[in-house]
Amino acid sequence: MKSFTNHIEEIQSGGLAVFKRKIKSLLQIPVRTLGKVRKSFRVKKIANTVKRHANTVKRQIKEKNRVVLVYDNSCSPLTYGDYIHVIMAARFFLIHSLKVVFLIIDGEYREDFHDKSVFSRAQQFLSEQVDLANFISGNYRSDFQCKKISWEEAKNELMSLSNDNSTYIFREECVTRRLPIYHETFNVLNLLVSSLDKDLLRNFLLNMSEFANWWNNIDTFTTQPYLALNARYNPEWRLQSNTSPYLFVSIIKKLNANYPDVPIIVISDQLGCDYFKKVSEENNIHCLFSKYLELPKSFILDVLLVLGSKKYFQVNGGGLVFFAIFSSVAYEIICPTMNEVMWSKDKFASWQASNQVFKNIMYTLQDALMLDCL
Repeated sequence: MKSFTNHIEEIQSGGLAVFKRKIKSLLQIPVRTLGKVRKSFRVKKIANTVKRHANTVKRQIKEKNRVVLVYDNSCSPLTYGDYIHVIMAARFFLIHSLKVVFLIIDGEYREDFHDKSVFSRAQQFLSEQVDLANFISGNYRSDFQCKKISWEEAKNELMSLSNDNSTYIFREECVTRRLPIYHETFNVLNLLVSSLDKDLLRNFLLNMSEFANWWNNIDTFTTQPYLALNARYNPEWRLQSNTSPYLFVSIIKKLNANYPDVPIIVISDQLGCDYFKKVSEENNIHCLFSKYLELPKSFILDVLLVLGSKKYFQVNGGGLVFFAIFSSVAYEIICPTMNEVMWSKDKFASWQASNQVFKNIMYTLQDALMLDCL
């Protein structure tokens, strides 16, 4: 094989025509083929990055006794789905008997949340960030510390922690430069969790028995089996992920036919529950709604409804999906991946069980036959 230097010399000494022919042949490659090449290159690049980060984590677990994770609101979306990836990374360290400091850098927000209406919809998320992180720490709460701080406060704390040889700052090179880490964290976790033994995997995954005492009246809806259906309605953010009225009615009818006499609880925020309750009344279908139950109204309650269900269903929808994916609950999910890479053709997560089905597509009205998989 010619060296790079020899190749350049060939071009300079008259081989320019050969070089041009090669470029021309490349430009004639079909677009579809180029797309496959780009996808293959991207997947390979992600795989190499994920493997490198996972190896770093494995090494640090053996050498350190404290881990710091940072969710920076200035470069991360104010959405539950992306947030849960970083919280579950904290849980991964907790099950390895490490103390975890979870810092939420607040007061500055990503540009796509500067719109007043969009930012106003994110207020519940911002108000629940600390409570949700503490909740997910579960049985490991005594080793978990979570707090919101400004970037100025964070800089001083991170500088102090970086000088402690017993402390590992997760993705420090990104955190200190205020770069996002949420978009890679799931893929790193997917690889790390694949090597856990059965006991550690059981401790890592979310399950109702660990959280059943979060509220004293939790048994009011867990005594009778029920199905959980996530329905999304947001007129201002990621409209393509919304559940259309047609789709909503079709799914309810399909679940009623396949699971007769099993109640269905539709899980959504207040706006979504109001919207789909009206749709259900207009179409004469019966189901319950999370925000109309006589229970505390919060996102944590929605998570508990997912974990306590007989089976969880979602078509398109939002970030609630990851609380099912990071659990041992049976589920059937149809939605496209975002930053996440499928573990295999038929498995989203390395820990996915036989009673958990994930289909990596965006459902449209033309895909009505896909409901047959529910």
